[in-house]
Amino acid sequence: MIVPLVAAIAAASLPAPALVDIRVSNGSAPFSGDTALLATVSPNGDGFRDSAVVRFVLTRAATVHLDVVATQMVRAGRTGTTVVWSTAHRLPAGPGRLVWRPARSTQPRTYILRLTVGARVYGGYGPNGRQNAPVVRIQGIDAAFTRRSYAPGETAELRLATDARSLRLQVFAYQSPGRPSEQDVKTAGLAMTGPIPVDWRGHRDAPALLRVVRAGDWPSGLYFLRAISSDGRVGYAPFIVRPKRLGTERVAVVLATNTWAAYNFEDADGNGWGDSWYVGGHSTVDLERPFLDFGVPFRFHDWDLDFIAWLNWTGKRVDFLSDDDLDGVRSGDELARRYDLIVFPGHEEYVTRHAYDVIRRYRDVGGNLAFLAANNLYRRVTRRGSTLVRGRLWRKLGRPEASIVGVQYVGSNHGEKQGAFVVAGAASAPWAFTGTGFANGDSFGRYGIEIDARTAASPRGTQVLARIPDLLGRGRTAEMTYYETPAGAKVFAAGVLNFAASLGRPEVARLLDNIWARLTVPSNPCGNLPVPPDPPTGPLRGRAASPPGAPHRPLATLAARGGPSDRNANIRGMTEDARSERTAKLLISRLEALARTAASLPHAETERLVELATVATMRAVALDLLEAERADAIWREAHARHPASREVELTLDVPARLAA
Repeated sequence: MIVPLVAAIAAASLPAPALVDIRVSNGSAPFSGDTALLATVSPNGDGFRDSAVVRFVLTRAATVHLDVVATQMVRAGRTGTTVVWSTAHRLPAGPGRLVWRPARSTQPRTYILRLTVGARVYGGYGPNGRQNAPVVRIQGIDAAFTRRSYAPGETAELRLATDARSLRLQVFAYQSPGRPSEQDVKTAGLAMTGPIPVDWRGHRDAPALLRVVRAGDWPSGLYFLRAISSDGRVGYAPFIVRPKRLGTERVAVVLATNTWAAYNFEDADGNGWGDSWYVGGHSTVDLERPFLDFGVPFRFHDWDLDFIAWLNWTGKRVDFLSDDDLDGVRSGDELARRYDLIVFPGHEEYVTRHAYDVIRRYRDVGGNLAFLAANNLYRRVTRRGSTLVRGRLWRKLGRPEASIVGVQYVGSNHGEKQGAFVVAGAASAPWAFTGTGFANGDSFGRYGIEIDARTAASPRGTQVLARIPDLLGRGRTAEMTYYETPAGAKVFAAGVLNFAASLGRPEVARLLDNIWARLTVPSNPCGNLPVPPDPPTGPLRGRAASPPGAPHRPLATLAARGGPSDRNANIRGMTEDARSERTAKLLISRLEALARTAASLPHAETERLVELATVATMRAVALDLLEAERADAIWREAHARHPASREVELTLDVPARLAA
């Protein structure tokens, strides 16, 4: 009895077992960036970098547990972990090792190899903690373009990191639906090129730039480059093909590339935690990192794909832009000259000061906006080279987002509870619900995740089209809204994060189609022509626009009413002849402005202006605001007042164009 007791006391007095000199390797050559606590592994069964070998010195005999841990952002401000593999071995004191041989199907990302011996845990640190355990980077094909958009014909730089011997590169555009043999399963993209073979044997130990990728003469849109290795690994890199000239189409779709970067949980520093301010401790994100999910942006399928599919199904032609492209527009006035409508289909949460100013000015001069997700224009960011720096909330800077969007962020339950929209605007805004079958009180869909609602900063007259009452608790209601401004701007906001994800439902698609039809009619009927002072209110010279004694409302009087509802009511109340006269005056004033500036413009630009004026005239005729004969007279009268320069012919056969 005495001997065992003495032994037990002696054992209890010994220090607890511990691990020292912890290291990790892949059993082969290190990849660029590997350290004593970071190893790159590519589990493809070729015997090269197939396993992670953890070495250490155990101070006394003990059982050592190894857990392979995947980290993630569970919700804002909170993080979580998932154990994907475990093992435990009883080992003697001295040098020891444990081996993890990942399956081929293991998702490419970093994993913390958490070691536990007795009460000691190595690898239990959080995103801001000190790394004291090995991290393994499972390498697939990391691919990322150095810029987020390219014009047709521009050479693009692609950064690739993989130890594959050979690759096949192919470009896909999202053009749903497509033939299965031509579609990519993960992105639902349609092949734009054939597979291009690339010998990668000289770059198996470090990333390298590929400069042979060139954006084709393709329509503006969202594209993916897919890289497939000879051993079956796959990686993607998204890029936007912007138009050769902004304003090629009259509608621009701005994809939320800043938000993509903020929600990119790719672990660039190799500590096992994603490098995003949603994980913790980061106020910056690197814009040139590959995206974590095989290169596909976070929640890309939740809004972007369904919206782009809807555009394709309905045959709508748009210019696609990145946040960088929007930030590159000089002013809201320039944006308004180029586009009648700007659509933000995704979570446009992060914008620079310049972009915020451009969007506000665009709205102020009559540009139309559509926000198809929630939580837009929420936080200011600053671009520093390839880094995006997080700033303060716009509402804290005295510029609440509701003053532009109409609503602003209320909160999130991360999708734990979602609800149906209840129609509230079918009577006040019947145009929005035409053909949907909805009446006030009807419900549709299942929405939420993040929600918006009106505030005191919302523009006067903001209408609620539908709401989800008390979704996040009493008084925290999601609101779908619409408003117009005295300048003629029309602004729609969905008020929930996942509205675009429901565009496969016919009634929701029709609702958006109605909104699209209304918002694509510009406040300035001649698009991007210079806006002159109000035209004279006296009778037109030349052919009479209305019979003697017909009602006459000068444009200046309508504008002075101060609200879009009053102005629209006045327009609806006008007789057909008076409407024709009003439209004729407006068109003549725009055409005169064109003629005054035509001589100083390059020939190609003037031809473009003439084309836009022609389209605007035809649109007026198509809307029954103007008779074709009267449109022809307008063009002849404008030409008579301002004869064209030698380089430019202002007269066009409008009726012939209409017939064509």
